[in-house]
Amino acid sequence: MKFSLLLGSVLLLGTLSLKAQKSVTVVTYSLFSYGGHKSEQVLKLQEGRSHFSIRKKDEELQNAEGMTFYHYFTHRDIYTDLATGKMVYQKLYEGVTPLISTWPLQKFDWKISSETKELLGYKVQKATTKAYYFEYADQSQGEVIVWFTSDIPFPSGPDGYYGLPGLILELSYTQGTDRFVVKSVDTRTDQQSIAIPTDGLAVSKEQMVFPRDYPIEKKKLSEYNKKWLKEHQKKSKEDK
Repeated sequence: MKFSLLLGSVLLLGTLSLKAQKSVTVVTYSLFSYGGHKSEQVLKLQEGRSHFSIRKKDEELQNAEGMTFYHYFTHRDIYTDLATGKMVYQKLYEGVTPLISTWPLQKFDWKISSETKELLGYKVQKATTKAYYFEYADQSQGEVIVWFTSDIPFPSGPDGYYGLPGLILELSYTQGTDRFVVKSVDTRTDQQSIAIPTDGLAVSKEQMVFPRDYPIEKKKLSEYNKKWLKEHQKKSKEDK
C-alpha cells in the first residue's frame, strides 16, 4: 500500500515542472454525476497547452428514495499541446502503476448553433459533436453538448475536448451522466508552468482506453514497478 501511494503521488500528481512562473489560466468546474455526486475539477491553460485533471473520491450515495449509488473513480490527467498536435493521457493502473500514452489530437466535427445564453457573466454559444468519453470509450455516449465563449480565446475544455473558437464553460453528454459547469475562471501567477509529462509506463492508446481488450503484460508491469522503486530509493539516498 505504501508503495502504491508513493508511486502514484510522485509520478501521476507531480508532473508539473518548476519553471519560471508565468501566468496560468485556472478554470474550475463543478462536476455533477449520477446519484447526486458533485465534485470540483480543474483545467489549466497556458500558451497553447492545457492540463485537465480528474480527481474524485470513491463514494456511496443515497437519493431521496433510498436508492444507493456507488462511485468508483480512476484518477486521470489529460494534456494537450497545440504546438505539437499531441495529446498525452496519464492514469494509474490498478491504483499502482502510472501509465502514459501519447497520440495525435483528435479532430472533432463541431456543429456550432446560433443558440446562446450566459454563464458566469460570459456570453456562451452552443455546439455539439460526437462524444468521445475516455472512461467508457467502448460504450456509445451519443453526442457531447458544450457551451463555449469567444471572450476567452482558448480552444480548450474539460475531459479532453477542444477545437472551438473559445473556452468551453459547460459540457454534458446525451447518453452519459457527467455534466461540467464552470465555477470560476482566474488568471494566476502562483502556478507552476504546464509541462507535458514523460513519466510512466508507455502503453498504446488501445491499451490505455480499452484495457480489457488490449491487456498489458503483467511481467512488463512488474518490471517497471521494480525499476521505478530501485531508482527512487537510489535518489532518496543521494538526497540525504
